[in-house]
Amino acid sequence: GLLLDDEGNDVYSAGPGAQGYAHDYAFGLLEDGSGNDDYVAQNLAQGSGHANGYGILVDRSGHDTYMVREASDTRGSGHYVCEFGSVGVFIDIQGADRYGGGAGADGTGWTRGEYGVGRDDDFP
Repeated sequence: GLLLDDEGNDVYSAGPGAQGYAHDYAFGLLEDGSGNDDYVAQNLAQGSGHANGYGILVDRSGHDTYMVREASDTRGSGHYVCEFGSVGVFIDIQGADRYGGGAGADGTGWTRGEYGVGRDDDFP
């Protein structure tokens, strides 16, 4: 799946399996260009890959809020499950951001599982 948004103050609200998530040899990308956005999900979301999937979330700018109801397999989570493993990438490029549940904090980097990475920093 692919979701590209150039601008606006958006609200992304979903159950499991959304917001840059991929499963079973799939690819999922959510890229948001600008705006103060709210991301709310159950789990299996926000730049997460599962069971050989490749999931990516990129937010380029804005003061964003990231919330998950369950911390499992969210925000840059990628594990070796099934034959090949999964890749999860979470990147927030600019803004003063807030996090609730799961990994991540403004101005930090983290890893989740064998093949998952997250970064929230003001990149040049």
